[in-house]
Amino acid sequence: MTLQRAARIAWPLYVGFIFSTLYIARVISNELRSRGVLRLTVVSMFAVALAALLVFLLRQPRFRTWRLAAVLLGLLALYGAAATQSETPEERLHLIEYGGVALLTELALPARFTGAMRLVVALLITTATGWCDELVQGLLPNRHYDLHDVALNAVSGFLALLGRTVIPRWGATGRAASAPPPS
Repeated sequence: MTLQRAARIAWPLYVGFIFSTLYIARVISNELRSRGVLRLTVVSMFAVALAALLVFLLRQPRFRTWRLAAVLLGLLALYGAAATQSETPEERLHLIEYGGVALLTELALPARFTGAMRLVVALLITTATGWCDELVQGLLPNRHYDLHDVALNAVSGFLALLGRTVIPRWGATGRAASAPPPS
């Protein structure tokens, strides 16, 4: 099975999971908050995501370089800046959640989309998905529609796609590559 085919299967499952948990996610976050562990839970989720990324990258010899460290530090600074724009810990999870949507979207796109057009289309689809997420939340009794979250979903997608672009180009050994790894 190709990576593109796997992404085409995973994308609707992942987005479906996000949409199907919109109601219960608020219940869970309220419970974690009442127990005083919401921030710890969110930080742990970021730590797991970062650890998974590092394991994936460091298993490939071309990424065992100081250049990768520099690129990752730059990306972490951008993620940190985006996270500070969130008012609550659970809002910060959008950075992981919609980063995943963006990466799956980009991987699932047909080969006819190349270069910057590929990234723009992936970002547009991710933003539209995030907007639909907020529209559904506006219909739920325990959630609300928030344009700030729509913007955060778009920024989350942008940062993930930026990482997908700059890590292979500038984080690998040797001369800069001309494109992200094949899908």
